[in-house]
Formats: sequence, structure tokens, C-alpha cells
Amino acid sequence: MINRRWAVNRSPNCHKRRKERGAVAVEAALITPLLFFLIFMIIETGPLFLLWSSNKHAAQEGARMATVAGTTNDADYNILKAMRPPLSAVGNRLKYVIVYRATDLYSKAPQECLTEADDALALSVPANQAVGYFRTDTGTVMRTGDPQTALTTFDWTAKRPAVACNVYRFDQLGIPNTRFQYDSAALPADLSLDRFWPATKRNDSISARQDYVGIYVRSSYTSMTGVISSRTVNHTYVGVIEALKVQG
Repeated sequence: MINRRWAVNRSPNCHKRRKERGAVAVEAALITPLLFFLIFMIIETGPLFLLWSSNKHAAQEGARMATVAGTTNDADYNILKAMRPPLSAVGNRLKYVIVYRATDLYSKAPQECLTEADDALALSVPANQAVGYFRTDTGTVMRTGDPQTALTTFDWTAKRPAVACNVYRFDQLGIPNTRFQYDSAALPADLSLDRFWPATKRNDSISARQDYVGIYVRSSYTSMTGVISSRTVNHTYVGVIEALKVQG
């Protein structure tokens, strides 16, 4: 009799504990996905932010060097050299860097240059081949692999190209400065990597208005968990070449 009473008296507590266990299970079912989501977000956003900040820093350093390097024949080499420290955190996620002629401080990288860069990347153009785009105001175009006729016949003293840009990929960051010293008399196989907008053809004259130099950096981010989609990370900065001479 005592045992029956004990069993009867105990049953409400057992029922209560079962309800509590059920509530805990429901709470765990609700919280666990959110917890995993937060963990995956931390895993994704850390590398993504590092990539974003490194890209931004590299573009800033490149634009700053472009204003100082000016029209020296290895200006683009020094631009890339200044960008190497921040880009070391990017590694082979760097797709390319574009050094382009900008028309003002807000000029974006020309679409022709972006298309040329993507095409060269897709075709795996060798690292020793110059990649870029050049177009005059009359529509004469020079692209990757084309002879330099459009470049050598262009009147640099009286005109400026409508579009001009040099594209540098990850595998070209360590190429020596001798490959950036443009020589219009060189054979096609020996042309420098900056031939589509040679630094020696840029303008650092006050009277003729100095050139704007744009630096565009594009990197790729691959999602590790799928919480954030894979994407490209882009940054652009534009600088003005320091005025070093006055043309009469």
C-alpha cells in the first residue's frame, strides 16, 4: 500500500520532468542551428575581411606609389613592389591588378580593360607576355598579342589615349624591373609588360595637366561553408602624378 501511494505521489513529478526534458530538447533544436550559423559566419567573415582589407591597402599603396614614380621607366614595377606586402595576405587569390589611365579621381577601370584581363586569365596567357588594352580617340585598338603599331604611331605629345591600361596577374608580381622598361624599338617578344600604357609616355607636366593613374585590384574569395557565397573582391584608388616639370 505504501509503495502504491509512493508511486502515485511520484507520478506528477515524473510528468513534470518529462515536460522539462521536452522543453530543453525544443530549445536545443531551436538554438543549435543558430549557434552553428554564428560559428560558420565567424569562420567565413574572418578570411573575407582580411581579403577585403588587404585589397584595399594594396590599392592605396599602389596609387600612392603611382603619384611618386611618375614617368620613370620602371614606374609600374615600383607600383607592384609597393603593393606586394599587403598582397602577401591575399596570395594566389589575387586575380589581377590593373594600372590604367584615369580621367579624374573618380574614374573606374574601363570595361575593355576588365574584359581583357578576364580573357587573359581564362586563356592562361604566359607570365612573360604583356596583357593590356590601348585605344585611341579614333578607334585604333591594340590588345594582348597585337603588334605595337598602334602604340608607336600614336602622337603622345599632342594626344592622350581614350583607354590605356596594363594588366598584371599574380604570377607576374615577382618579375624583375628590366621587364618594365619600355622600349618602342624592341622586338615584339621583348616588349615590356607595361607597353599598353608605358610609364615614360605618361604626363607629369603642370601646363599640360598631369595624368591620373588608377589602380584596380581584384581578388577571388571561395566560400568554405556556404554560409557566404563565393565572390570577387574589388578595390580602386586613383592618384595624380606629381608635377615634376613645366612644358612651355
